[in-house]
Amino acid sequence: MKEKLQEWALAAEIVGGIAVVVTLVFLIIETQENTNAIQAQTYQLLNSDLNAMRRDMSSGELATIIVKSREEGLDSLNSVERYQIIISAQANWAVFESAFYSYRRGTLGEDEWERYLASICRSREGQGELELWQFVSGNISDSFNDFVEETCVF
Repeated sequence: MKEKLQEWALAAEIVGGIAVVVTLVFLIIETQENTNAIQAQTYQLLNSDLNAMRRDMSSGELATIIVKSREEGLDSLNSVERYQIIISAQANWAVFESAFYSYRRGTLGEDEWERYLASICRSREGQGELELWQFVSGNISDSFNDFVEETCVF
């Protein structure tokens, strides 16, 4: 009888060990699926924000102000136009900064980040963009500011 009980105890230990392994495998799969879902959601939200910015920047008066500032510089704008373009640029860079931190936290994939990185560096290319940078750089984190300064060198 004692031997039978030991056999049952051993069988129960084996079944328990298998159950633990199956649970761990299940948790690994669920964690990976959750990570993928978070990455997709992050990318979708960032793109939504960026597309809203693009819509705002390409319509009507703001588009005219952007073209004027790129062609003639910020000094050619009146105070209201300067305010509009600076606020617009700050909002755009806030989306870029969100992408930067999402990538660093692992919630934005490598391919998606590369696309944002190209946009970030393009946004520093022209003279007008460099003039705007002085108004933007004070409103982003030091970490992101340093990253942009080191990475987007022309």
